[in-house]
Amino acid sequence: MARTIPGALQTHLDTRRTSLAFCLKITRVDGTELGFTDHDLPLTLDADGAGAIEYSPSITFNRTSQTESDQMQVNGLDLECAIDGSIFTEQDLAGGLYDGAAALMFYVNWASTGDGIVKLQRGTIGVVDRADFGFKAEFRSLAQNLQTAIGAQYAPGCRSPFGDQGAGPMRGCRFKLDPPAWEPGTDYGETDQVIPTVPNDYQYKVQVAGTSDGSSPANEPTWPTTPGDTVTDGTVTWVCMRRARRAGVVSAVTSRKQFTVGDIAGDLAANTGGTKSGGYFAAGRVIFTTGANEGLSQEIVAFTDPTGSPPVYQVTTFLPFPFDLSPLDEVTLEVGCDHTFAVCRDNFLNWKNYRGEPYVPGEDVVFQIKRAPNGGSGK
Repeated sequence: MARTIPGALQTHLDTRRTSLAFCLKITRVDGTELGFTDHDLPLTLDADGAGAIEYSPSITFNRTSQTESDQMQVNGLDLECAIDGSIFTEQDLAGGLYDGAAALMFYVNWASTGDGIVKLQRGTIGVVDRADFGFKAEFRSLAQNLQTAIGAQYAPGCRSPFGDQGAGPMRGCRFKLDPPAWEPGTDYGETDQVIPTVPNDYQYKVQVAGTSDGSSPANEPTWPTTPGDTVTDGTVTWVCMRRARRAGVVSAVTSRKQFTVGDIAGDLAANTGGTKSGGYFAAGRVIFTTGANEGLSQEIVAFTDPTGSPPVYQVTTFLPFPFDLSPLDEVTLEVGCDHTFAVCRDNFLNWKNYRGEPYVPGEDVVFQIKRAPNGGSGK
């Protein structure tokens, strides 16, 4: 495959006595840039115009043979690294910071880094397999994008991730998991939601669009605390809903995927939000905000009704957390959605943004054979 090689570097290659070093740049999903090289000394250079970084020699870094083709299949290799606690950590891997991270591989003349680089491949980090003392990461070339389906398909279930705020033809569900505080004299549209300036256990969704009270001083509404009740604010009508996120504290631990949570504000036993069949927060997420799993989350499979006084709730997650849980770890519980039209309409009052087609006939209807009445041949 033809490449553009800077003139100074081409002159060096033509000497046949080269001083080339292989380099790898990884840009994690949080924006952190890491550089690695197989040279025995650190190299500092700007490989892609994003600014110079240091490429560190690391005995923990290894790569398999590289494959390339002029066809459309995915080219790539495997990267093998040890988890030494300084560069690659269990916490970062478990947190998904390397999932989909951008990667650039190139050669550079270590004796004259200003000569430019020979780009080998650009792509992303794919599947990451962890072992006892390290991990293996799959490098995926840009050809991987050609295997990605583009566009939406008709389906009865909502195809939007819950809480996605996307816009345009592929817009998300636009339900706000963490709405902003109410403001006076503000235009609010149908998708807007707010919480009171003094937060309570509820959030409020626009039922009739308009402008909030803008008098001086502004009169904030007396917010109702019964789900479904409404209040008028200027020309806006708000409808009461229970909060989509609640903070809590781990009170007891059974395993890395089952534990109890207490100190949750509000009465959740009678709450009809979320996917009620599995509990208020079933199909939602639990996010640890302190402890060994800080910043990590898992999907909730079951959330039981309260027991004891003060009440505690048992949480069961789909997958275990990577690190041990401890009592007094703080968590945020996030309500879930089963992506059915009934839940979107009844629990979240969000049917106008439902991203599915619940009434489109399925294959069983499309391929039905019409039969004539009274046993006729139908001809």
